[in-house]
Amino acid sequence: MHVPLGLARAVAAAFGLLGAAAPLTSDQLQMLVEGSATPANAIESVFGIRPLPFDQGLNRYLAPRRR
Repeated sequence: MHVPLGLARAVAAAFGLLGAAAPLTSDQLQMLVEGSATPANAIESVFGIRPLPFDQGLNRYLAPRRR
């Protein structure tokens, strides 16, 4: 269900009176507005990690360790 951002901000501000019991805070709403997506290649360019397909990673993780 679409909720206009202005209304969501007003509701979050009102919920702020509830303290820790608030189901939505202004900070949480701000994080939703800003988003958390990164470019598709960020893991390689920033961290130098080459991702594996899920099945290959799972096989590598579950493979017996050699000593």
